[in-house]
Amino acid sequence: MSTDKPRIRVEAGDVTGATARDMFYTHGRSDYEPDILAGFLPNLREPADEVDQNLYKQVSRILSLQQSSGFFRNVVEISVSQVVGCGLRMSSRPNADRLGWSDKEAEKFSTEFETAFRTWAQNPYSCDASGQFTFGGLQQAYLASAASYGEGLSLIVNEKRPGVKNTTKVKLLPPSRIVDRSDGIDLVQGVRTNKWGLPISYLITEKFSDGTIGEREIRVRDRDGRQTLVHRFMPNIAVTRGMPTLGAGMKSYRQFDQYGDANLTQKMVRSIFGAIIHSQVNGMEAFRGLMTQQENVAADASGASNFDWQGYVQQHQKFYKNSKLDLTQHGRIGQLFPGDKMEFVESKAANDEFDPIARWLMLEFAASAGLSYESATGDYRGATYSSIRMAGAKEWQGVLRKRNELVAPFNSAVATAFLEEEIFTGRIKLPGGKDFKFFLDNREDIARTTWNGPAQPQADEFKAARAAQVRIDSGIASVQEVSDEYGTNYDETVVQQGRENEAAKREGVPPPHGRADGFFDEPEGEDLNAPATADKGDRKKPKKTSRNRRGGGRDVPDREPKDALDTELEVGLLKDE
Repeated sequence: MSTDKPRIRVEAGDVTGATARDMFYTHGRSDYEPDILAGFLPNLREPADEVDQNLYKQVSRILSLQQSSGFFRNVVEISVSQVVGCGLRMSSRPNADRLGWSDKEAEKFSTEFETAFRTWAQNPYSCDASGQFTFGGLQQAYLASAASYGEGLSLIVNEKRPGVKNTTKVKLLPPSRIVDRSDGIDLVQGVRTNKWGLPISYLITEKFSDGTIGEREIRVRDRDGRQTLVHRFMPNIAVTRGMPTLGAGMKSYRQFDQYGDANLTQKMVRSIFGAIIHSQVNGMEAFRGLMTQQENVAADASGASNFDWQGYVQQHQKFYKNSKLDLTQHGRIGQLFPGDKMEFVESKAANDEFDPIARWLMLEFAASAGLSYESATGDYRGATYSSIRMAGAKEWQGVLRKRNELVAPFNSAVATAFLEEEIFTGRIKLPGGKDFKFFLDNREDIARTTWNGPAQPQADEFKAARAAQVRIDSGIASVQEVSDEYGTNYDETVVQQGRENEAAKREGVPPPHGRADGFFDEPEGEDLNAPATADKGDRKKPKKTSRNRRGGGRDVPDREPKDALDTELEVGLLKDE
């Protein structure tokens, strides 16, 4: 039988390959479907159907692993720490142009709003309905819930408490409290929506004081538009509930867990070996060493022992007295008593391939959590500066996405409810003497906020700072944008720098800010670094320094090592020729 590959002649001009697809070895399968996918035929479903079928099953598995696996729990902790840290910091950004406010009025309003909100947020008794967490802790718990459940759920309630002025409180709830029921009309998995899918109200399971459980329907907003329920999940099409992204890595994590247990058991077995001596002793005496004292006494009493054990032992002692059994030196042969044989027993195992397999399994699991392999496992073997920097850049985009889609909307809803109470009670005044109705009509423009969090981790802080300076000098970024990346408020930073400069001047020390740009240089002939004397004429004039056209900075210090990339990045900082 010939094993030569058949030669197929394709007609000239057959650019589509129709002739080849009609050959015998393609019959019985789709033209573009490989054999490996022939048995992979999942049903086409909408995202809402996927959530409806797998949500609670995935969540129960994740919660179980969080309680039993330190590594799994640490991955969630790392994700939460990257996104919110100790809590995002609020910056008020009212739309002054649309509100008709001056810059000074907008700045004064923002300062009052930020100061009052931070005072409220730092007191668990004032901001948390349960009185346990600061607002930063509430953000962490809300995001951790979103990581485990795939969604976060909270209520904004009002409760008067002695000792605090504000009645606005935040109550976090596990998303499992949402009733999993649909009616085929406007109720989808416990969420009642309008014809466009806008959530109107939620069916929430409520536990009463007498131990009974009931259902309560809570509207998302009250009649004035104040948000009373905040439910957030990662964006998806035509869904009312969210799915945990960790569920996608569940298979790989379970495989890693089983693979790790099997390898650990194998290692433990291989570390234990036994030595077996085969003897010619017959009867009960061969089992003396395996029996307890009570069993030996019982055997003697029953007459089961009929072997001259003492004589046998004397013969052994006499033999080994004149012979030596030593396995500590290479090449020495041990001689045993006639009839005895020594055999070493240990576990047999294949070559060690744990690391490469475990690495690929953990790589997939880390990806489901939005982390790099190094961040999730702490294993930086073989990692380079470039690889860590690239992985961190991709990871940071996921951090910003979670921050903007999960935490910031939750924070903004709470801050808006807080501001509404402050304006209604008159503790915060609107510029121009505007009333509460003006706030209700312009809520979005007045309560507009941004939320700054931990900055992106950098492998080289100096290079990152210089790159930020280049972006500012070249005009492609503002100082506020760079400040947002570092998790700071530029307006607050400038005010604080001014205070520190004033304090430095009062104490007669060089101001720490602005000296490179010459903003705080003394008049000609004044040198702040010169020793203070009664006669100012003894002071030396400050040395002139060259400044670039844009930033006014001094000469750039030499960098080591110098390479083409650094030269291109720093072209905006080079001194004028």
